[in-house]
Amino acid sequence: MVLLRRFLFIFAVFGALVIAAGWVVVNNAAAMSYLVRQAVARSLKAVDVRELRFGSLAYTFPSDWALKDVRARLVIGQQVLTFTSARLDISNALGLCSIGRGAGLSLSGADGFFDKLKVNGISGRFYLTRTDHGVSYRGDVSAGTVAWDRLGVSKVKATVSGDAGQLSLRQLQADVYGGKTAGKAMVAFGRVPRYEVSAVVEKADIGQLDRVLGGVFHELGGTLSGRVRLAGSGPQIDGLDMNWDMPSGGKVSAALLSSIATYLPASQEKKRIDSLIRSGGKLAVEVFSFTIKNDAPDHLSGEIGLKSREANLELHITHEVKVDARIDSLLQAWSAVFKQERI
Repeated sequence: MVLLRRFLFIFAVFGALVIAAGWVVVNNAAAMSYLVRQAVARSLKAVDVRELRFGSLAYTFPSDWALKDVRARLVIGQQVLTFTSARLDISNALGLCSIGRGAGLSLSGADGFFDKLKVNGISGRFYLTRTDHGVSYRGDVSAGTVAWDRLGVSKVKATVSGDAGQLSLRQLQADVYGGKTAGKAMVAFGRVPRYEVSAVVEKADIGQLDRVLGGVFHELGGTLSGRVRLAGSGPQIDGLDMNWDMPSGGKVSAALLSSIATYLPASQEKKRIDSLIRSGGKLAVEVFSFTIKNDAPDHLSGEIGLKSREANLELHITHEVKVDARIDSLLQAWSAVFKQERI
């Protein structure tokens, strides 16, 4: 009996020490950073966790945490993803221990950087589910700004889903250079990330676009509405389709008409066009549209349509361009020239 009481006493002391140690761990930011890092590394095999730490945390029984000043640096494929968040809340974290169960996650004041992609002011709520292949997620997210290289949008909202191998954005809405855009996007992570973006743009300000893109639209004035589809892998563009319309009230540089001006019959309208060409002015149009399609890596085709009451002119032109390099190589060269001009 004495031995039994001693054993029970030792067992109770040991149990109390284990509980105390566990309580210290779940309330210690450094210890939890280490444990979560190991859990992420085991659950997401395609992700190399280089850094994961918390500034502070608060634990609520049985498995809820409120984390502050979160910082993570992950390598996905060959690209580094850096993520910071002012606050991150996890509810029912134990749900991720079993396949088919899940946990809740919400974040605020977050920023993310991946290759040329920069996202600031992120907040959202997500549901995470443990699967045979790791952890998947779905939820709603918003961001103050999202930028890819020089292009950017603001006031972004989207439904997000994915896992360690892929990220999908649906019901995407945002403000874009004075206009609005809606669409969807997909990024597949791997040794060479793949991406596909499709969007509808309404009344984007041409002046703002021109300043961002380095003079691409300097021949136009007004607003643009249209559809864009872009797909590729890494820095390579495999598909490019654009269809743009300029609503009534827009303007087109008269210099674009210089090649046909000599063929126009003598009239007041021709005099007006000649005057605008000489002065570098723009012609008011009721209709201006253009399409561009990347039919092959070295081939572009499209159409241009123009109608102007001011010049009593209506044009419809098809165009086809074959080049001695990939389209994305040309865009990269143009980007390099643009950057040099900005220095």
